[in-house]
Amino acid sequence: MIGGYNNLEPSSRVFVMDCRVHTWHEAPSMLVAKKHPIMSVIDGKIYVVEKSKDRDFSKFIEFFDPETNIWEHVPSPSAKIYERHIDHCWSFKGNLCLLFRDKAVVYNSKENKWDVMLLSCDYDSCMMDNVIYTYSGGSFRMLNWYDCVERSWGDLKGMKKIPGLPKAYRGSLRLENCGGKIVLLWEENVCSICSMKEKMIWCAEVALERLNSQEIYGKI
Repeated sequence: MIGGYNNLEPSSRVFVMDCRVHTWHEAPSMLVAKKHPIMSVIDGKIYVVEKSKDRDFSKFIEFFDPETNIWEHVPSPSAKIYERHIDHCWSFKGNLCLLFRDKAVVYNSKENKWDVMLLSCDYDSCMMDNVIYTYSGGSFRMLNWYDCVERSWGDLKGMKKIPGLPKAYRGSLRLENCGGKIVLLWEENVCSICSMKEKMIWCAEVALERLNSQEIYGKI
């Protein structure tokens, strides 16, 4: 459990739960407090990125090495993307990948540099095996994919329109990689007996099968 808000202030504190004995303990704090941290594990190190726009541009990425118990900063990408909203961070071919609405940037730790990949992602996404899966809202309500190696787009075949999915507004649906399957999560406002606002959380699990470089099938 890393960063976030503590008494309305951004926090740098880090807590770890040992699931074997069900106990929490505090780990070394981050170098910089983060309001909306997003994380990815790469080569055994935990990379943490500040998602919000009002971040310290020179220090908004750092990583923790559990072997040494030390936090270190990662050099920031170019100033051209500083004002952009970061959607996700992933491991891409063993490197840190930051996803924006129209592009992704990949940090090569060995060469200490950032590379840019042009995308067209308008909705929430997740990555598996170097393929980014995105949700297309509107009347289609389908899943699309982008192969970061081949740099090609495609539609996820074999799936009919999923009923109940939100139409189009950003952030209304979440995609997650769950053991090699896509899990879609979305909310629905429902009325309760006592007129209190309640939300029902829905999910759909999609199994994937890739036949070739141009065809990926999904099964709900």
